[in-house]
Amino acid sequence: MTRTLLLAISLSLVACSGDDQPSPENPRQTLSIPETTFSGEYSAEDFDLAQPVDYWEIRLGAIPGLGSDEFERLMTFDESTYEALDDTQKAILEETTVLDTGFGAQCRPMYCPVYAVSLTGFDATVIDSDALLLEFFGDIDTEAELFVYLTHTPNLSVLTPLAFEANDEGYIVHVAWDSQCLVRGENLIQVSPDGTIETLEELSQEETEICV
Repeated sequence: MTRTLLLAISLSLVACSGDDQPSPENPRQTLSIPETTFSGEYSAEDFDLAQPVDYWEIRLGAIPGLGSDEFERLMTFDESTYEALDDTQKAILEETTVLDTGFGAQCRPMYCPVYAVSLTGFDATVIDSDALLLEFFGDIDTEAELFVYLTHTPNLSVLTPLAFEANDEGYIVHVAWDSQCLVRGENLIQVSPDGTIETLEELSQEETEICV
């Protein structure tokens, strides 16, 4: 079962179960919440990639349909490594873009793709799908990979990783989720090395007045 389907089932249960659901006023926690928080700032050494690369970065592309290949760098690994590239390598990076695909998205309710580009020598590779990101990482086995995967890969809800703990099956993660339409909450999830996500416990849920 894919992680997107698992999250869909989880959120459907949250939406349909009524007043018996956990909430900030009525928590129903049985598992221990991880205490190790995510730093959110990572260098190239914090990733255990499947294959070595000279440099890579995560980007936010333009809204498709505007005919623009401009992008914003969301994360770079690392800035000093980028500066050490020669002019030809930098030009290759600048010319390697995507217009409408990504392993994540922003600009809601519009769509701007989130994707990555890696550089090995003078060869640039676009990483613009969930499957390609997992292939690039290999197993999810570092904090940095876990953070990037949960923050940027597409889900029915926006996930914010809060804290984590390694276990025999991968990682238990405390996440905040926001459907971006009238409901948000916090869950404990299990993330396996292959990227499979399972909801372990629904910690809280609350209604909002925001829908985008």
